[in-house]
Amino acid sequence: AEINARKKKLQFYLELCKKKVKQTPDDSAYYELGVLQKESNNLDDATKALKKTIELNPKHSMALYELGVIYEQQKAYDKAIKNYTESLRIRENSEAFQNLGVCYLKKGMLKEAYRNLVKAVLLNPNKYTIYNNLGAVMEKLGNYENAVQMLTIATKLNPNNMIGFYNLGIALDKKGSFGEAIPAYGRAVELGHSKSEA
Repeated sequence: AEINARKKKLQFYLELCKKKVKQTPDDSAYYELGVLQKESNNLDDATKALKKTIELNPKHSMALYELGVIYEQQKAYDKAIKNYTESLRIRENSEAFQNLGVCYLKKGMLKEAYRNLVKAVLLNPNKYTIYNNLGAVMEKLGNYENAVQMLTIATKLNPNNMIGFYNLGIALDKKGSFGEAIPAYGRAVELGHSKSEA
């Protein structure tokens, strides 16, 4: 029932936004419409609205950011990187640095991934997902010592951080600390990691 209520609410706001765009077709009306369409999973229309926002206001850092998020979801990492980078030129923001780092990680560009994730951490030192990603980068670089450090912070910041515990297990394993790896894997399984059968 809750999902339906949320859908109805979204629909209602969408209709309002469409009216607003007709009455005052400025960058903020298009941006609002784009974000709502993205939330309704209507990515093509969201992309159009966000592009229109940027056309009307090339310095709209949030529209560039949201467009980056859509491209990242669609695995169009190069386009996502371009949009996040432009957004960050206008205004630095931890989320954009983190997502940029993740896009570079997905492309196997580990130094760039590391650089951007560090910037994300400096702006938001308590966000556990950034440490998850830093841990993943370190592990891929073969720096298991630092990977363990990052993932330990990640699991301390969020004791229900399933991915963090699982990756901590992997990093400890590769570092040769099998004894410590087992409880980390155990915690991941408790939290319901999908690879728990293995």
